[in-house]
Amino acid sequence: MKWNSPFYGIEGQGWFVTFHVLTRYVKVNVFKGAEIDPLPPGATPKSGEARWTELYEGEFDEARLANWMKQAAGLAGWKPLAPELTGLLAKGYCLCRSLAYPSFA
Repeated sequence: MKWNSPFYGIEGQGWFVTFHVLTRYVKVNVFKGAEIDPLPPGATPKSGEARWTELYEGEFDEARLANWMKQAAGLAGWKPLAPELTGLLAKGYCLCRSLAYPSFA
């Protein structure tokens, strides 16, 4: 985990989501978010395929988030050029097989 932002991915497919933990909310960034339905609301002209949403305590739709994660896990993910990040994924760090969402893939 780097900068309070865990990355999740699937070996061979790349990273598909990151969570950035802030004081009042959690920002969820889906790397290929432009390909999921419904689209996460966050985007800028420079964000490309990435989309995000901000989760505030007591104000998020858990079913929608689970749907986005299942869709995102099925897409080819972001593959960083930095060998140390690629190596972490190959070693099994931050894979989508988490306790919170065991059936993404």
